[in-house]
Amino acid sequence: MSKKILVLLIALVSFINVYAESKNVTVKYQEKNNTTVYSSNIVNKSASFYINNQTINVKVNATANSQIKIIRVTGDALNWISSSNSNYYYIFTEKDNEILNNSNIYEISTKNRIINAFNTSGQKIASEKEKVNTSGSEIYFSLDNIPEVKYTDITLNIAGKGRVIINGDVYTSSTSVKVLPESIIIVVSDSNYIFSQGFINSVNITDHFINNQMTYTFKDNDTLNISFNEIPVEVSEETYSVSGYITKNGIPVQNAKVILHSEERVAYTNEQGYYEFENVENGEHEILVLTEEETALGYMKFVIEKNEENKLTTKREENKVTTILLNNEANEINMDISVEENYNLTVTNVSDNVTKTEEGSFNPLWLFLLAIPIVIIIIIFLTRKKQKD
Repeated sequence: MSKKILVLLIALVSFINVYAESKNVTVKYQEKNNTTVYSSNIVNKSASFYINNQTINVKVNATANSQIKIIRVTGDALNWISSSNSNYYYIFTEKDNEILNNSNIYEISTKNRIINAFNTSGQKIASEKEKVNTSGSEIYFSLDNIPEVKYTDITLNIAGKGRVIINGDVYTSSTSVKVLPESIIIVVSDSNYIFSQGFINSVNITDHFINNQMTYTFKDNDTLNISFNEIPVEVSEETYSVSGYITKNGIPVQNAKVILHSEERVAYTNEQGYYEFENVENGEHEILVLTEEETALGYMKFVIEKNEENKLTTKREENKVTTILLNNEANEINMDISVEENYNLTVTNVSDNVTKTEEGSFNPLWLFLLAIPIVIIIIIFLTRKKQKD
């Protein structure tokens, strides 16, 4: 009899524990880990926590009078947790000690950490620096330190007159440089100079530059040698004004420094991203766009040529170089520019100030000019006829 009572008591305790876990989701972690439960009321669909000297912000769609709870989780609670270096957490929305299954935790953010988010099965659903987008009423996440960026020490030697741009930083003279191992290199010659050759240590890399740009993986103590040779500049008798708007992702680039070669000219964009140059001659040119802090935004080559067909100003793209085929009668070039990835500039629109009428088309101006003498003759005729009557 006593054995039956004991069995019944054990079954009753087990049932109570199962029921408690189904009603209060914090029980299983408190019992196994003796951990702290962090709780925060939801205000305007968000909640904030201060855990381990860092603020964690959560955004959630949930009903009123509910809470967000966070519990520290270790490997003995979840068998899919393998990294002992990460801080794992279980986060859920709760009301009256029950998970709100119809709620949705859609964003977790914190500073200076990589956030990895998992579903309840341990499948990774997001991994980003400082903020992740999630979806679900129960989410697991871990916080990892953002790894330090290792820079490489190199020596930069510049011969002649020009600019060497490495990952957006602009150099005009020989110096020691700390760079990312994999770097984007751009060379821009000054007036009356041209990029002639480049070496890394003793290896000639000149042919690796496409449109004066290349990517290279540096090693410590590498030496980058860039040479610019002086060349005579043929000045065209014809010059033009070149103007337009500079944008990035459709947004005007304001207060940018715009440098135009071959003969160096400098302009600055206004609040609408508008720039303007005067007295720009035919031939090959380069444009470099810098921020107010003199960091490179983008670079491109373009060529101004006369359009032999003498119709409309158009453009031609070839090997990342834009050729402006200019109407023979034009003296103004409207050239809009977009800042793209990897410090590239792209001409998005080009036009001129000349409005031409195609051959065989009707111009209403001629009708107006022809009508004036006819009207005058009719008025004179009618006036004289009235006087005779």
